[in-house]
Amino acid sequence: MYMKCSAPEKVGDLFNRMPEKDVVSWAALLSGYAHNGIAYKSIGVFGDMLSDETKPDAVAMVKLLAACSELGILQQALCLHAYVIKRAFKNNIFVGASLIELYSKCGCIDNAILLFEGITDKDVVTWSAMIAGYGVHGQGEEALKVFDRMVKHSDVKPNDVTFLSILSACSHSGLVEEGIEIFNTMLHEYQLKPGPEHYGIIVDLLGRTGELDKAMEIVETMPNRTAPHVWGAFLGACRIHNNTKLGEVAAKSLFRLDPNHAGYYILLSNIYAMDNKWENVTNLRTLIKEKRLKKVSGQSVVEVGNDICSFVAGLTPIRFMEC
Repeated sequence: MYMKCSAPEKVGDLFNRMPEKDVVSWAALLSGYAHNGIAYKSIGVFGDMLSDETKPDAVAMVKLLAACSELGILQQALCLHAYVIKRAFKNNIFVGASLIELYSKCGCIDNAILLFEGITDKDVVTWSAMIAGYGVHGQGEEALKVFDRMVKHSDVKPNDVTFLSILSACSHSGLVEEGIEIFNTMLHEYQLKPGPEHYGIIVDLLGRTGELDKAMEIVETMPNRTAPHVWGAFLGACRIHNNTKLGEVAAKSLFRLDPNHAGYYILLSNIYAMDNKWENVTNLRTLIKEKRLKKVSGQSVVEVGNDICSFVAGLTPIRFMEC
C-alpha cells in the first residue's frame, strides 16, 4: 500500500519490524522500489533476501528482472541470467519473457533473440516481449516479421499487450501505413477494444509524420477522451510541426485533465516561441512560476566498468551506484 501510494520512505522501518519475512514480503519490496523509480534499491533488497536465506520463487524473479530492466545494467543482467539457470527457472515462460525484456533494454538484442528462439513453447507473453524488444531498438521491420510469424505460424493469438508492442515498434520506426493496418486488424479481425495506450501510440505515429489532422480525427473518435497521455502525444506532435492552432486545442484539454504537469505548459510555450508569440510565452512562464511547477529533468544512465553513472543536461555526471 505504501509503495503504491508513492511513500517508499515509510516502508523500510515497517519491513524491518516484521517478525517473519517470507518470499511474498520480499517480492513486494522488490517491485515497490521499482514502482517508485528507485529500481537500484531492488538489487540491494535481493542481496538482503538471499542473506536472509529466503529463496525467491518465479514471481519474485520476474519482479526483480523487471526492476533490473529499468536500470539497463548489462553486467547485472548476465549475473541474474546465470542465477535463473542455476535455480532452474529458465523453463518458466514468465521468467523467460522477463529475461528477453531485460536484455532488450540493456541494449543486447542478440541475447534476447537467442533466448526467444530457445523457448520451444512460446506463449503470448513471450511473443509480445520479443516484438517489444525489437521495437525498443528501432527495428520495426523485424518486429513486424515476428508478429507475422506469430499470427501465421503459431497457434497463439495476439492480445492487447501484443498489439501495444507492435504498434509501438511501428511508431519508433515511422511505419505509418503498417501501424494503421495493424490497428484496424486489432479492431476488426480480433475484435479487441483499444485502450488509451493504443490510441496514444497511433496519435504519436501519425504525429511524427506530420499527419496532424488524421491524428486529431483519431482523438475525436476515442470512446474516452480524458486520457492525458493521448493529448500529450498530440501536443508533442504539434510542437514538432509547429502547429499553434491544434497545439492550443490539445493544451486546453491537458490543462483541464492534468493542471499540474509542467511539461505541457513548457511544450505550449515552445510552440508560441516558434510562432513569435512572445506575450503568450511570457504569460505561460508567469503561470508556471505562480503554480510553482517544476519540470523533471531528463536523465541518461551509462554503465562504465563497475559503475553506473547518471547524466542530466547541464550538470556534472554523478556516480549513483556500484555493481
